[in-house]
Amino acid sequence: MSAREVSEATGIPVGTLAFWRHQGRGPAYMKFGKSVRYDPSTLWAWIDAQAKDPEAVA
Repeated sequence: MSAREVSEATGIPVGTLAFWRHQGRGPAYMKFGKSVRYDPSTLWAWIDAQAKDPEAVA
């Protein structure tokens, strides 16, 4: 998936994805030349891992 497709699917702005890449944060991605691509299964696994359990917060 391109950054634009990820943005459309998740609501995360393209600029935020770029900033996270610069910081070494966010979902895993691959670069092919100047093209950035995200593997859908890895992206959704990253999103699932962001879930917070309100019962676990003390």
